This record gives sequence, C-alpha cells and structure tokens, in this order.
Amino acid sequence: MMTETDLPGLADVPQPPQTIPVVILTGFLGAGKTTLLNHILRGDHGLRIAVLVNDFGAVNIDAGLVADVEGEDLISLENGCVCCTIRGDLLAATLRLLARPQPPEAILIEASGVSYPSEVAKTFFLRPLHPYLTVAGTLAVVDCDQALTYPPEAAALAAEQVSLADIVILNKVDLAGEEKLAEVRAWVRGIVPLARLVETVDAAVPVQLLFGLTGADAARLAEPGGAVHVHSLDDAPHAHPDHSLTFYTWTYRQDEPLAFAALREVIDTLPPNILRAKGWVYLADVPEARGLFQLAGTRTRLELAGGWGGGPPRTEIVFISQVAEIDTADLRLRFESCRAAQAGVGLLDLAEIEKWMEFQG
Repeated sequence: MMTETDLPGLADVPQPPQTIPVVILTGFLGAGKTTLLNHILRGDHGLRIAVLVNDFGAVNIDAGLVADVEGEDLISLENGCVCCTIRGDLLAATLRLLARPQPPEAILIEASGVSYPSEVAKTFFLRPLHPYLTVAGTLAVVDCDQALTYPPEAAALAAEQVSLADIVILNKVDLAGEEKLAEVRAWVRGIVPLARLVETVDAAVPVQLLFGLTGADAARLAEPGGAVHVHSLDDAPHAHPDHSLTFYTWTYRQDEPLAFAALREVIDTLPPNILRAKGWVYLADVPEARGLFQLAGTRTRLELAGGWGGGPPRTEIVFISQVAEIDTADLRLRFESCRAAQAGVGLLDLAEIEKWMEFQG
C-alpha cells in the first residue's frame, strides 16, 4: 500500500489553480449509489468529472452501469474493498488522474456497499495531496424500504456509513410507506443529527447539492473505521483475524444463452441469505438485448438494459452474502438448468418479457 513517502511522480504534477473536490458516495448494498451517480453525471453542471467505481466482486457490474462517462474518465476498481484490499489501487488511480494534461475538475468515488467511508477518505488526507485535492464531502444513500432489516453486523456497517455523511439520501421512499419512512428518519437522526436529509425516489437529487459541499470534517473522518475483508467462495478458505467484518462473494458465468421463463423461476426461489446479487444476463429469447438482474434483500428485478456494446454476450452475476454457507454447487445447478438447450421451455417474445418486467417493477 502506498504511503505519504511513496507518491511516485507527484512532484512533477503541476498544482491546479484550485484544489479538485473529491466526493465520496457511500451506502449499504443495493441502496442506490449507482443510480445516484448516474443522476449526477447527467446533471447540468458542465464539469469535467472523473469517476472511480469500486465493486468487490470479480466482475465490476457497477462500472458497466455508469452512463455518459468517457472511457479514460471511468476507472474501475474491482475484486476488493476500496477501504481495504485495493486502497493502494485507489491512490494510484488518483495520481494518474492528477498527472493528465487536463486533470478532472471533480472526482466522484462510488465506494463498495461494504466500505467504511472513513477508510476511503484517509487516502485523500495524505499531506502531499493537500495542494491538489479536497475531500468536499460524503453522501450516504439509505434504502428506506430495507435499512432497518439488515443482519446485525451489516446494520452496524450501514450505521457507520450514515454517521460520516454530510448529506443522507433517504432513497426509495416510494417503497417504504410513511410509517417505515418515519422510523428510518428517526434512525438516521439518532446517528447523525446535523446531516442534511434529502428524500428521493430513484436517487433523484438536485445536482446543486453535490457541488455546494464546502469540505468534509477531517477530524470526524479521521476516526478509526472498521475493517472489512472479502472472501471469494471459489478460493480456499483462510482466516483473517485482523479483520472485524467479513463478506463472501461468488460469480456465476455462462456463455450459453438462458431461457427467460426458467430464469424467472430460479430468481423467485433464491436463498434468503443472499444480501445482494447483480449482473448481466444473456437471454435466448432476446439475444440482442443485455439483461440486467439485481437482487437487494427481498427485492429482485430483471430488466433489459440496452445492447452488448460490441462485446460477446455472456451471463455474469455476482452474489454477495455475509455468511459462507452459500451452496454454490446448488446455485450453479439452478442456473445451469436455465440454459436454453437444457430448460425444455419455449422461448417468449419481447412483448411477453416486457409485460412481466413491467409488472415486477
């Protein structure tokens, strides 16, 4: 990991006329961070923005969901938590941004849903970076429908993310109902009394809020955060006694197309210990369209998300859990049974698929 005394090339980078604001987007798995990021990027601000997207699975699905960013301005940090195993990569990516002939005018970091924002921010408080960067603030996104239902350790992490926020986005208020929303408001106010609360559907936040941030509380963000480690269930098990919170991830990959009707049945019966799942789906019914599957707690969604962008179609779904007892052999069998060549079901036309998706949404 890089340190204050190991910032190669920074001395040769011209200092900008004013420091570049860094905004950290945090929030637990499935809260709506990528939706918020896309809303910001599509806003009328005229700024040259670089985006760093972290996902701790072997495939960075979130980076593929970010719209309207030029290739060199979207940096994917995958297969580890930005506050833990790839913190050095985060710093290295930031130094590359600063060294460009035209550095960005703002940097947005979408942290993994299991990142501690204090650990993310510490990267940018390194003294040599002070003339270049300012941590403008932290936005925490809260899933109002499910924030009070997380398992205990996950709930503690979600509370930690909220505790360091300058603005808390109370997202998915349309799914929560007034009684549940009032409970979430009280929960947030009990954690961070002075933060600004913004209630949203689909994370539609006024862009002016983001660029009105005047600077994060460095002392507050300097407080020690927890540590997170991520195990791939495809790897041999190994202990990490120095980490206080552990999550597990597994990725299903398949190059053959899947039958939509069979896939629906599998999605409806996934094990309840899966906290989050997301990924691309290659459907035999509509092979030219890229399917997007998402699971967040008790909610699931499958939709069509454009074409394949010139790349080969392929199913890649990342599953996340806080317990190691995900039966990956069973999951693999379930999804393998959806292969169009094996499913034994007729293919549906696009109108039937879209009707089902509209009902589910």
